[in-house]
Amino acid sequence: MLNRYWVSTVYHCFVSHSTTFSGVSVVTKDDTQAVLPKSRSRVVAVRLPSITPAKRPSSDDIVSPPSKHLCENSLKQSPVSATPAKRPAEEECISYRRLKSLRFEYDDVALLVFTDPSSFEEAMSSEEAEFWLEACVIEMSSLKRNVKRKADGSIERYKARLVCIGFSQVEGIDYTETFAPVVRYETVRIVLAIAAQFGFQVHHMDVETAFLNGDLKEDIYMRQPKGFVVKGQESKVCHLKKSLYGLKQAPLCWNEKIHGALVKLGFIRNESDYGVYTKGSGSTMVIIALYVDDLLISGNSSEVIAKTKSSLSSMFKMKDLGPVEQFLGMRVKQSPYHITVDVSRYIFDMLEEFGMQNCSSVKTPLPTRDLSDFSESDSATDASMYRSIIGKLIYAANCARPDLAVAVSFLCRYMQSPKSIHMEAAKHTLRYLKGTAELGLEYRAQKVYKLVGYSDADYAQDKQDRKSFTGYVFILSGGPITWACRKQVSPASSSVESEYMSLSDASKECFWINQLLSLCKIPVPLPVTMFEDNQGCIALAQNPVFHRRTKHIDVRYHVVRHYIRSGVIHLEYLDTQVMLADMFTKNLGRVKFETLRGLLGMKAVGDSATRGGVEHAMLSQTSAVDNAREFGWETMVDNLCLF
Repeated sequence: MLNRYWVSTVYHCFVSHSTTFSGVSVVTKDDTQAVLPKSRSRVVAVRLPSITPAKRPSSDDIVSPPSKHLCENSLKQSPVSATPAKRPAEEECISYRRLKSLRFEYDDVALLVFTDPSSFEEAMSSEEAEFWLEACVIEMSSLKRNVKRKADGSIERYKARLVCIGFSQVEGIDYTETFAPVVRYETVRIVLAIAAQFGFQVHHMDVETAFLNGDLKEDIYMRQPKGFVVKGQESKVCHLKKSLYGLKQAPLCWNEKIHGALVKLGFIRNESDYGVYTKGSGSTMVIIALYVDDLLISGNSSEVIAKTKSSLSSMFKMKDLGPVEQFLGMRVKQSPYHITVDVSRYIFDMLEEFGMQNCSSVKTPLPTRDLSDFSESDSATDASMYRSIIGKLIYAANCARPDLAVAVSFLCRYMQSPKSIHMEAAKHTLRYLKGTAELGLEYRAQKVYKLVGYSDADYAQDKQDRKSFTGYVFILSGGPITWACRKQVSPASSSVESEYMSLSDASKECFWINQLLSLCKIPVPLPVTMFEDNQGCIALAQNPVFHRRTKHIDVRYHVVRHYIRSGVIHLEYLDTQVMLADMFTKNLGRVKFETLRGLLGMKAVGDSATRGGVEHAMLSQTSAVDNAREFGWETMVDNLCLF
């Protein structure tokens, strides 16, 4: 429905229909705030006549909008037509981000907020019915197209999706298996790090109406869609031949379809990550990372990448997005032998959603107060909002913000019944993001192609069950590719034991990374150096001793000894003051936290392209030549232009 808001230079807000206020604030010229509903909305602004503060605005005070699209008269339903409807002018539609400019243009502003309809009936009764109807027509013809937005938030096109009522399906009758593998976030970062190290190009492709390509094995029937019931055949239903969005088995059907297509093109699925496919070797190597209908295509030859794109486009309706700029919410910037990854736009949207876009920033992700220091009598907080905040923080931490790992791990413990102290800590994390939104990961070609790991533990940190915390991080191409902060499953009887348990987890992660890269035919040199800051742990791992303080350690933790004997890892001692994994085990003070964050390789990616100057560029390209020759990629070496 159409909601109308009036904002003047006085603290008044006029609403023509009853509305629940929650969410985003809109600022006027003198910093007056009017609260808008929390939804995905398009906002239209028109100027109002001057109104004195003492006078309460009425409907007569509102000037008629400047276009027919904005008028109050309801639109008559247009006949079904594939002819594109006339869209509002560019200057009439603005996003929340552009509202700030109104402060310098108008003294009095009327905001007409158009929220996305949630059903077919609501769409057809809205004043944008002609546009939604157009989108539905196109959906029924190509089963494509809700509002599709560009990276800057502006509207690219309207989209409508025909969705089945999947919750009515019965397991064993309408479907059996539903699991469909997707590429891991760690693998995406590994692919980007490899591309930076060897100068690979990384492109992005999107499969249009991906789920509609899947072949159904079960007989499924569906009612005719509303608004498109065939006259005279109202009692009939549709027999589905292809999978539709909403079906529980739709992701699996599509994954089997794209897997068969890639195998037919000569790609081999990586056994360490079913979302990765490789083809060729040397100068003809191509790596594909598949996440549902998004494909990252990386290779050291533009001709091979173009051929792969052409082959995929001949089998599916694909959209070539060129060099990757956004993938799974991550913004990617790439230049030869240099790639940065950040989630700054996601963070700005998160701060805006929770009303923290104007908050003051802090220097650390967590406050110094112990979050476990509370009693059951403490006041509770909004659990739904708390979980929403933590869920978004988890996504940011998993994508490109390893500095949030400890904060997210701590805050997740109290999602069931959070107290006010936990909500304050969650908002503290948002305030930290306010001042560090531009931080991201940076990968550059290194002089020596190698993988380095750091492992640490915080002994008996949890005051309730006295369990320790495991933390580790692995660095490739100058940036972190995988990290972890988790509570250990059982209490440790000593700091050596807790460090040993952490080292065991880190060694298994190291083996997985090496296996993944080996199957991609880009193995890392072995042994991989693992840094540890506990001498007792190193001695226990290298010497198979058993006595009363170690004989009870579970057999599964002794896998680290196997990896040492087989030459997969090599342990070295590192002082605690520069142990990178320390920031993944506990809440650190500002000075040490910022020091380790800098050593980790996190930078403000906005100016990272010029950091290092010509000297760094010379080192990067020279290192890339050596690495390319080592793997036999002579074609790429010949095309390099050295300083």
